[in-house]
Amino acid sequence: ILSYGGKALKILGSSEPSFECAMCDHVLGSAYYKMDDSENAIKHLEKAATMLEKLGNSKVREVGTIRYAIQILLGHAKMSIGKQEDALKHYRDGVSINEELLEPGNPDLARSYQQAAEAYIEAEEYEEALNLCMKALPIYTNFYGSNSFEVASLRRLMAVIYDDLEDFEKVLAQHEIIRPILVKLGKSKEVSSLDLQSGETLISLEKFKEAIVKLKDVVKETKEASRFHGHALVLIGKAYAEMEENSKAAKYCKKALNALKNKKYSLEAGSSLMELGSVYQQINEPDQAMASLKLAHSIFKHHPDQLGASAEIEGQIGGLFLYTGKVKEALPYLEKSVDMLETIYGKDSIELLAVYNHIAIAYLELERYEDALVKFEAARVISTENHGPEDGDTIAIYCNLANTYSALERLVAKTYNYSGLGVLLGHLLTFIYSKFTNVELPSKKMRYDLI
Repeated sequence: ILSYGGKALKILGSSEPSFECAMCDHVLGSAYYKMDDSENAIKHLEKAATMLEKLGNSKVREVGTIRYAIQILLGHAKMSIGKQEDALKHYRDGVSINEELLEPGNPDLARSYQQAAEAYIEAEEYEEALNLCMKALPIYTNFYGSNSFEVASLRRLMAVIYDDLEDFEKVLAQHEIIRPILVKLGKSKEVSSLDLQSGETLISLEKFKEAIVKLKDVVKETKEASRFHGHALVLIGKAYAEMEENSKAAKYCKKALNALKNKKYSLEAGSSLMELGSVYQQINEPDQAMASLKLAHSIFKHHPDQLGASAEIEGQIGGLFLYTGKVKEALPYLEKSVDMLETIYGKDSIELLAVYNHIAIAYLELERYEDALVKFEAARVISTENHGPEDGDTIAIYCNLANTYSALERLVAKTYNYSGLGVLLGHLLTFIYSKFTNVELPSKKMRYDLI
């Protein structure tokens, strides 16, 4: 594409703007985007957009269609390099073009609303995403029918938005509408996927028995080779663990491990194994937890593009070593996780919260006190800004800071107004917090809280 596109541009020359030149730059921009070269894609797409703007209203329908496609591609390209605000402007411009170009009930207009909604979800602007879905829904319903696959797909997107907003009852309400549509259309895989998500939502609502019933249906209706089968077993184990029925949890975790252990290249299996590791840790089976996490780690090694997941698994393995008192083994994993997460998300991101706290605990155990204070303080800022001062994780970090300053015999912390009374309160909070958590790090000096 690039070769022929380049030849075409040479033939067309750099004379007056033409629809053909704009089309050529559009095709080149699309090719660069598909090659993950967003910078060159943006250069050609912006050139095409400027050229079409200068052409005015000639070939209105044809020009408008290409203008829309260019705006959407520019949105994709800029979103891929982290320029979310610029990207969203392009999606909005694309929607505006189609609103002028298409009649109100045209399904292509609904698709443009849906595509823009997906971008707003990625940018975590959920209310605007929901508004766009609400515009698309009546168009799809009127054009395809209320029991169409298009309506079901849009409602699944709405369920994702409600899930991100933690409005779990509305998630289930959407699932109840979607399921009979998928059953009627014979979409068995989509039904299993939906039931799996319903099970997860029921767990979030602490409706554990209902979740187990739903998830057992998924296990029954899917083969062991299915990506839904193993994850459903993990979630059943999780539900039983939340109910403190550890023997039943262990039974289903073992089934899950057997179903997932041979999927050496499956990203879905890697994610399921990460969650399985957390469940095993919750029921106090650290050896099985480590086995699950290391299997997940080996899967993500085959997917170098999955940097976020790789960083998370490094942190989980480090946290588990820390949980079992193996501090020296924990530190390399925690340090690698911190380096990767800081590179991906930046140093003030919520993704760093747990790993900052855990690496600080490791530094303390190794008597690297100043390094520990830096990381605890970073964790405190992130937790306070994202969760508030009364959140359990924030309290745990304050307790760790109080104990650290006490160990250093610094009764007044200079970095913020933390009085001697605050230190005493910190120790009191540590005592209170210890009554509400079963997680302890063995230490000869004092107790620190994992989060």
